[in-house]
Amino acid sequence: AILVGMPPKAANSRAPTMKDRSSRAPIARGPGSQASTRRGANSTPLVGCSIPLPELRGITLKQLRCVLDKTKTRSKGERWLDTNGRIIDMASINLYHIVERLVRPETCKQRVSYVELIAKDAQRPLWFVSHWWGARHID
Repeated sequence: AILVGMPPKAANSRAPTMKDRSSRAPIARGPGSQASTRRGANSTPLVGCSIPLPELRGITLKQLRCVLDKTKTRSKGERWLDTNGRIIDMASINLYHIVERLVRPETCKQRVSYVELIAKDAQRPLWFVSHWWGARHID
């Protein structure tokens, strides 16, 4: 997993315990799941997992590719516009666009991170990648 946009945890911090992982109610793993104890405001089961420790919210390369595929589909279908009202082409989309139009709308109601929506469990990163949000996402 890769942790994007957050510095690594200090070396002297403690490892997560089972109590850390179970401090929030379980989230449904899919439609009809028996673990559907946590629900959104409209009573629909949430999908993903709860990861209380932000340093365990790394994103895998496969998950990142899915975000980019979803960006391609959504940006075309929804006709994303820039501040001047022009359609944003795929070559110009950056992380500011992705966060504003994809990540925030999908995470704000449940108040979770994007990784908590798409992961099945905590994902300890192996690498930290720092980047400028204004860079084109295809770079």
